[in-house]
Amino acid sequence: MQSLTSSQQFDAFVEQHPAVLIYFSSSGCGVCNALKPRVRAMVEEEFPELMLAEVDCEASPELAAQHGVFTVPTVTVWFEQHETTRKSRAFSIGELQMEMERPYALMFEV
Repeated sequence: MQSLTSSQQFDAFVEQHPAVLIYFSSSGCGVCNALKPRVRAMVEEEFPELMLAEVDCEASPELAAQHGVFTVPTVTVWFEQHETTRKSRAFSIGELQMEMERPYALMFEV
């Protein structure tokens, strides 16, 4: 999972890849640390074309704020440079997977 620390890195990452999942977290967040491997495993198994990146909200609070992230964990999913899904705080892996299935299938399985 690539670490993003600036707006320029964030924008370049989203522009360079057709499908992106950004995981906003904090090192002191127990939920973030427990959920991250599950999100990574789901992406690797179900959405192999999706690129993963992480923003540490403690290290880069400005970047998090620029993207409207004020609570962790927050996951944003981008297809063709447009945010299509946002999940914050309490969400299930199944719920995230269901919201990603249709746009992913339209982009990669046609």
